[in-house]
Amino acid sequence: MTKLQIHKVSQIRGILFDVDGTLYHQSPVRIIMMFYLIIKHVHQPLQLIRKLKVISNFRKSQELLRKNTDTSGNSYQNQILLTAKSSGEKKEFISQVIAEWFEKKPLKFLKLCRRRKMEKILLSLHKKKYKLGVYSDYPANDKLKALGIFNYFNTIVSSNDPEVTGFKPHTNGFRIAAQRMGLDPAEIIYIGDRPEVDGKGAEEAGMKYINISGNLEQQLSNLIEI
Repeated sequence: MTKLQIHKVSQIRGILFDVDGTLYHQSPVRIIMMFYLIIKHVHQPLQLIRKLKVISNFRKSQELLRKNTDTSGNSYQNQILLTAKSSGEKKEFISQVIAEWFEKKPLKFLKLCRRRKMEKILLSLHKKKYKLGVYSDYPANDKLKALGIFNYFNTIVSSNDPEVTGFKPHTNGFRIAAQRMGLDPAEIIYIGDRPEVDGKGAEEAGMKYINISGNLEQQLSNLIEI
């Protein structure tokens, strides 16, 4: 091991993960849920249209809020309010749709779509005594349990937490995750799937960033001992 490699290994003490699209493949889950939603409402076309409209506007609302410089208030509630304005639906209906089709029903399909070798990587990092955490724009506890990897993480942060203001790439959530891990941001690698969101926010917060689209094991081994 060269002196440069020794320096890199000693500098990094924690690994922070995004969830959706990073710990599991998100596209297959979305496709499954789309078919599930259609089949469930095959005899209720108007309900299907309403729910599809809510889901579409909910996703668009988050992308708009990412660019918003005003990060006051709870991120999730701001997203619900913006979705209500754009869809014309009541907040209660939107919350019900999102709870059912974003948070609950996808859980049973997550393990089928888990990224290959992810648990092996987590186990290796855990054995090497790296602190492991998650920072996601959505609540992550149930997803991590469904994926069978909940116990690897001692820090779990989402943009829905009361003290987190703004969705990624706003840096507040990254910094809070670092504080909870007991580390300086410079001691953390953030692993995500969207450079323009995950990478931008992590690097502006002072973390190193790895994009999941490459060979994760190789990318990690370039920075740390794994």
